[in-house]
Amino acid sequence: MLFLRIRRTISVFCGIVLAINLTSVAVSAQKKRLLQIDDLFAVKNIVDLQLSPSGNEVLYVQEETKVRENCYVKTIWRIPTNGNGQLVRLTDNDKDYSPRWSPDGKKVAFLSTRSGSSQVWLLDVATTNVEKITDAPRGIISFKWSPNGEYLAYTSQEEWDVTFEKNIQNTDKGVVIDKETFVIYRLMGNQVFLNQEKNTRLFLLNFSSRRTELLSEIKQVEDFEWAPDSSALAITAKPARGFKWMSDIVAYFVKTHQLKVLLKGQQGDQWDNMYSYTSPVWSPDGKRLLVIFRNPKDRWSSVPRIDVYDLERQKLSSLTNEYELEPYLSRFFWNTNDNIYFENTIRGDRGLFSLSPSNGQVKTVINSDACEDQFSFSHGNQKVSYVKESLHEPPEIYVSDFPFETKRKLTSLNSGFDAVQLPQTERVRWTSPDGVRVEGILFKPIDYANDKSYPLLVLVHGGPNIAIENRYEPYSIGTNWVSPSWIWPYPFRIFANRGYAVFLPDYRGSASYGKKFRETRDILKDPSADIVSGVQFLIKKGLADPNNIGILGQSHGGWLAPSVMAHNRIFKAASFAEGGDNLITNYAQMPGWANLNVHDYYYNGSPYDNPQRYIELSPVFALKGLTTPTLLEYGERSLAVQGLELQSALWREGVPHELVIYPKTGHNITSPVLLLESANRNLDWFDYWMFGRKDPDPSKQEQYARWEAMKLKMDKMRMRNRSIQAAQPGGPAKPNLP
Repeated sequence: MLFLRIRRTISVFCGIVLAINLTSVAVSAQKKRLLQIDDLFAVKNIVDLQLSPSGNEVLYVQEETKVRENCYVKTIWRIPTNGNGQLVRLTDNDKDYSPRWSPDGKKVAFLSTRSGSSQVWLLDVATTNVEKITDAPRGIISFKWSPNGEYLAYTSQEEWDVTFEKNIQNTDKGVVIDKETFVIYRLMGNQVFLNQEKNTRLFLLNFSSRRTELLSEIKQVEDFEWAPDSSALAITAKPARGFKWMSDIVAYFVKTHQLKVLLKGQQGDQWDNMYSYTSPVWSPDGKRLLVIFRNPKDRWSSVPRIDVYDLERQKLSSLTNEYELEPYLSRFFWNTNDNIYFENTIRGDRGLFSLSPSNGQVKTVINSDACEDQFSFSHGNQKVSYVKESLHEPPEIYVSDFPFETKRKLTSLNSGFDAVQLPQTERVRWTSPDGVRVEGILFKPIDYANDKSYPLLVLVHGGPNIAIENRYEPYSIGTNWVSPSWIWPYPFRIFANRGYAVFLPDYRGSASYGKKFRETRDILKDPSADIVSGVQFLIKKGLADPNNIGILGQSHGGWLAPSVMAHNRIFKAASFAEGGDNLITNYAQMPGWANLNVHDYYYNGSPYDNPQRYIELSPVFALKGLTTPTLLEYGERSLAVQGLELQSALWREGVPHELVIYPKTGHNITSPVLLLESANRNLDWFDYWMFGRKDPDPSKQEQYARWEAMKLKMDKMRMRNRSIQAAQPGGPAKPNLP
């Protein structure tokens, strides 16, 4: 009896404690504040991670966005891997980046622009003394220690003898244009394309003599890797500059200064007969090379193949089949003669896998419902550090001891977001009309309830062969792309906080779902069906309000999304960035190699052979009767000319619109000030046209007055169009009534 009373007392006490705990959790949740737009720029990104040879310390580069200063600040930090130490700044200069441990762990080399151009500086870990060790006239792009610590190999860009940029700006003579290579981006000052006119050369610095040697016979270097015994370098070398050429694998022997072509790519103008070898990685015994084989004959659906080259036997063997494994921005670490680790993304999740160099068998090592990347190993591979992030958590550094079954979190750089309430996210799956299973990411409204429907925004991503990854910023390409990691600043979570559901479908052609999913010869039909059926799926579930749907798209999505809008009149507002929407004029603006190998392939010939196909695929010719208010955003140095064409089509059809051209901007916005401006503009645009909401901020009233004036102008244009049609013989076309 006493036992029962005690048990009842304990039960009551536990109930009280549970109630207190639940109340505490509820109060804690209530105290969380909603994410604000400034928070989008408060994430501390980890853009470089290096584990020390001993595995005792991690170096990393932290990138922060300074909106007021309109810049990004990068700083180098070090932290012990035992979890007991504190973060320490490695250097006191915010112009330092790309730290690399010396093989003995006693020094750290890093790149810095503290003296002007980017040079290699050397820090003594014990004394913290710093010295500059290179003086490359045009700065240094990348560098690597030799395993014995005696050399430093680095790349530097040199200008081609004659460049379009130099001639068009500094001469009084006409400049001859080569159709095969010239692209309108160069005329508009896009540095990505202008850089293709400059050679990237490889140099060797001898630490003992401090003499530098240029590998003069190799004009264009993509990447390079030291042999384990430091006797040679494996180099991805291109025989010519520009985008159209393929590459070879070349060995350079340090002592004899000799070059030897190991694997020869197939050059030419037609992609059907071209192939290349890239990204060499040595086996630990130095007898084999892992290489990536690329054949672009299937264009955007092409998948790289992993091969192994036996140097003694001079034999190449394929490890993977393009239909069985899809490498996506993969990084490889050949840790033992019998095992290769590699970083890869599968169905939007990124992690670490192992690959057998004998039979190509793949096994999962580290892979969770997240993106884990930037893996770095200690000597002996007994410890690995990496960055982990997901839709629910900003990036942080983790460490794991072999066999990597457990992990330990080392940093809390973004712990401030623990006090922020993030919208729920969900991976949704549906079936396209032809039976193909499709996936996408859904940001739910902050007040989400199962029995309510919500306004829906649909993002059509660019590429098309990129992946919407399970990252904090899902529309990104990791940390190897632009700063910050997103591609276009669509503020998904802020939209969710304002009551929208935001849908990011991975339509056919997207990466990380395998080659079969990439394959679509009709680049409009299947992707459009995937996107529209995804919207219909969310409507049928009761989540999406069919009368309140908006659409967004950038790059390839800046063409595909307007096409979806033009042929499916279900959208209440739209916003598109950096898309080419008149494929006839776009053909003339692109280089000949892209015309022959991309446009002719996907559009069934040239516009001179098959103009009707180009018209069918161009949204500018399919807008008649459209009333969807459309925001257009373009970079001054990229596709702004195509933006003018889409604006003209919208204007002539009487569609409310606004075209914004961002200064000093290419295909992606990199200026923090402009990122913030674009994010705010998109928020205001959809609020205004979908709900009639206006931000009371006095500084924004002029834009609302402008949009209201635009609406009246476009009403008049539509009335004018109807008058012209009515005056034509036979009057306006009669509608087809059921």
